[in-house]
Amino acid sequence: MSAPIKRHERLDRVAITLLILCCAFWGLQQILIKSTLPEIPAMWQAAMRFWIATSLLWIWCAWRGIPLFNRDQTLDVLCTNCKECTVNN
Repeated sequence: MSAPIKRHERLDRVAITLLILCCAFWGLQQILIKSTLPEIPAMWQAAMRFWIATSLLWIWCAWRGIPLFNRDQTLDVLCTNCKECTVNN
């Protein structure tokens, strides 16, 4: 078993910097979307952002060695619940 993660009482400078950058990035996204809307339709913008985010997440998971497609039975549970909901209604 791995060692427990060290907990901090307060946020350190790295965490605060990352939070500020994240908020700035999210805020600038709205401006970017509005400014490019006349040239690129909103659905294309959403699709591009989705595929870029998916690609970055996939690369990050591969770099960290996190498996994305191992079967953990969550899909089976979801499908079973969906079938039960459609049968009962």
